Amino acid sequence: MTVQAPSHAIPEKYRDSPDIRTVRIPEQCHSCGTNLSQDNLEWTGPLEARCLYCGAAVKAKFERVQYSV
Repeated sequence: MTVQAPSHAIPEKYRDSPDIRTVRIPEQCHSCGTNLSQDNLEWTGPLEARCLYCGAAVKAKFERVQYSV
């Protein structure tokens, strides 16, 4: 699942990059199994969030968006 991440969740070396990038999180929390969404995550640092149901750390992936013409 891709989400709109706050700037502090994006690694510093990519913050000013002209490339379009997206942050991808797992669909479910690895600890409690809840479906993850923007509403039940708290971003704690670059590419890391916390599940608001159980407090588990959730790792995100930073991906470059590629367009096909």
